[in-house]
Amino acid sequence: MTLNWLKALKQINLQGFIVLVLLAISFSQPVFAQDENIDLELVKKGKELFKGNCASCHNAVKDMTGPKIQGVTAKWQKEVGTFDGKSGEEWLYEWIKNWNTPVNAGVPYAVQLQNYDPSVMQLNLGLSNDDIKAILYYGDHSTAGIAVEDTGAEEVVEDTSTYANWLLGFLIVALLIAVFALSKITKTLNKAAVAKSGVAETESVPFWRSSFLKTTLIVLATVLVFYLLAVQAIALGRQQGYQPMQPIKYSHALHAGEFEIDCKYCHSSAEEGKHSNIPSTNVCMNCHKLIQSGPKHGRKEIAKIYAAIGYNPLKGTYFDREKTTSKEYKEVFTKFLDQDKDSKTTKPATEKDVKAVLDMVNKPVEWVRIHNLPDHVYFNHAQHVNVGKVECQTCHGDIQNMEVVEQHAPLSMGWCINCHRNTEVDLGNGYYKDNDKLQKMKEMHKSVTVEDIGGTECQKCHY
Repeated sequence: MTLNWLKALKQINLQGFIVLVLLAISFSQPVFAQDENIDLELVKKGKELFKGNCASCHNAVKDMTGPKIQGVTAKWQKEVGTFDGKSGEEWLYEWIKNWNTPVNAGVPYAVQLQNYDPSVMQLNLGLSNDDIKAILYYGDHSTAGIAVEDTGAEEVVEDTSTYANWLLGFLIVALLIAVFALSKITKTLNKAAVAKSGVAETESVPFWRSSFLKTTLIVLATVLVFYLLAVQAIALGRQQGYQPMQPIKYSHALHAGEFEIDCKYCHSSAEEGKHSNIPSTNVCMNCHKLIQSGPKHGRKEIAKIYAAIGYNPLKGTYFDREKTTSKEYKEVFTKFLDQDKDSKTTKPATEKDVKAVLDMVNKPVEWVRIHNLPDHVYFNHAQHVNVGKVECQTCHGDIQNMEVVEQHAPLSMGWCINCHRNTEVDLGNGYYKDNDKLQKMKEMHKSVTVEDIGGTECQKCHY
């Protein structure tokens, strides 16, 4: 009986067992505990409402331009308690609809939040209390084992199942200890079985020199190479987070944020054409004929505009390009930049600053393009701005807070398709109000998305 047991143990494929354990560790996924009491339909509704109304500034589980929405109800209940006959949750609903209401009412926590960020929270007067409840419910349950898709605001779902991760780690350690123990036991039993049988013990090949290990490593390496190729191929041409330095340090935070200049004032063709134009220096001169110094860079960056367009800031006239010499340009801009020495907020100009300005004399400003789409992709700015009523921040992020502009969204096909799937069409905007077919569709389904009117068909976006 003992001899049969020893023979059975001898047949254990320890090498295969080790590899299986390693593969299990490599491909294991975090375990999420699913609460059966979670209302998945309410989470789904809240997620869709969140995408359409909040995702450009907020994230479900982390702070962005605005604070995360996870736990915000409990936070308001704690900080506000009861004020003027209303609970903290009721005041939170008022804040989301129109943040001015609790601020004007003197709710201390609302007044405190007013200064959370320089950007002003948009009004959401169209949201009902049920809608807001769904959004907040989604925020509190977005990590409860429910797959959350990309919201366009770079939503990252963090694994909060700490207990599950610790349990998984413990099991892995236990398996490794078991492997080591079985290895020792097998060697001991093999020696005992060989000694009892009287047969000479054959020399075993170490695991790290075995053909099984070599084969396994080759297979894993091949899988890894193809995986990396697929990942890199998918990412080809994408440049989310791309933030190049521009030839002129133009601050969107100052112009679009502090001074609240409308995006379409400079990018006027976004409302009228397929492409959004890069403003010419003539547009800059509408303001900078009079405004000759900035709060951060003084005259250094504005002087580059003057040099590019050929404007003499000392006389308030344009240079005669055929008669003006390089020496005269240098004298004018050196004298103009020297006036920065009297500024209390900016440093005096250096020879390097003067050279940077002179390098741009009578030359077009070579702005570095940030947002690029492949040549085979059709995108029409005017269609989205006029018909879809899409805000610039939906695709470009909080541009009004960017000192240096970066590509906020991935601009991938999946990102665009998700937007079309979840964005409802405003059938009363003048473009669709006389379309009986769509009006009937809305009556039947309560809402019509861009997908319903062909927004996910291949030929809509690809030539």
